[in-house]
Amino acid sequence: MTKVVLKTVAAAAGMGAVTVGRVPNGRGNVSPKTAERISIAARRPAGRAPPGPSQIAGLTAYLLTEISQSRNISASRERRLA
Repeated sequence: MTKVVLKTVAAAAGMGAVTVGRVPNGRGNVSPKTAERISIAARRPAGRAPPGPSQIAGLTAYLLTEISQSRNISASRERRLA
């Protein structure tokens, strides 16, 4: 199991280390929404930020190209079989 560092989780969640430290210990007043953000940040692989807009755009373009090509292949197969 990977060691989760408080500072890393705090940075990923965009919160202070004290707030993050309250969640697993059940201390202090932390809203359910804040606790969920911290929980998600703690489960994220260390050192990996969520994908940015350019990464999402690149992945979307790649997937659309793959879908388009697979449809073109299917259409040409159907024409050959007809």
